[in-house]
Amino acid sequence: MKNVLILFRLCPSQNEYAKVILMDGRVVGALIIGDIDLEEVLESLLISNIDLSFLSTRVLDPEIDLEDYFD
Repeated sequence: MKNVLILFRLCPSQNEYAKVILMDGRVVGALIIGDIDLEEVLESLLISNIDLSFLSTRVLDPEIDLEDYFD
């Protein structure tokens, strides 16, 4: 059985929305609306198949720099 986690971040004042789907800690899908500056990061995480389960629900936390996990 797969562990699926769906996360989202909404900032109406900035007209921004981000949604990430994790399966067993790996990014398997994402949706970005607005200028959030996560498109390249999420694409790289999707392609590289890096396990982010240690971040759990903090994957979209603006305080975490996701680029550090695929360099």
